[in-house]
Amino acid sequence: MAFYQGETLEQRLARGPLDPAQAVALAAQAASGLTKAHAAGIVHRDIKPANLMVTTDGTLKILDFGIAKTGADTITAAGAIAGKPAYLAPELLAGRQADARADLWSLGVVLWEMLRGETLFRRETTQETLAAVLRARVDLAALPSAAAAIIGRVRPRRRGRRSPFFPSRT
Repeated sequence: MAFYQGETLEQRLARGPLDPAQAVALAAQAASGLTKAHAAGIVHRDIKPANLMVTTDGTLKILDFGIAKTGADTITAAGAIAGKPAYLAPELLAGRQADARADLWSLGVVLWEMLRGETLFRRETTQETLAAVLRARVDLAALPSAAAAIIGRVRPRRRGRRSPFFPSRT
C-alpha cells in the first residue's frame, strides 16, 4: 500500500468548508481518478471524505478500495449495504448493483460537503439518513453556479438521469 503525506478530506473539513475553486478542483481530481478506475471496470462504492486524501502538494488520492466492485465480483453479499449511508446512491440502498454512476452520486455529495461544511444527508439516526438520501430535497441555489451545475448533473435519484461529473470536451 502506498504512503501519502497529507490529510484526509474528512480531517480538512473538520476545520470548515473549502474555497469554491479549491473544492471544484479537488472534485475534478477525484472525478479523474474515478474515471480511470471505472475504465478499468472498478467501482469504488465508498466515496466519502475519509477515503479522499489531499497530499501536501495538493494532489487528491482516492483511498480504500476495500469494498470496490470489479465486474460481477464483489465482496459483499447480494442485497447487503456496504459503505457510509449518507454518501450512498439510492440504488445501493435498494440493494441494486453499483455502477460508475453510484460513485458519481457519492462524489456529488462530497462536493456539497466541501462547499457547505456539512454532510448533505446526514441525520441523527441511520434510518433518518437513509430516508433523506431517498427523499430529501436538495436546494442548489445557495451554491456557486459552477458547483451547482456539477452537483445537478450527478444528483438525480434515478441513476439513468445522472450524467458525467465533468462532461467530456469533445
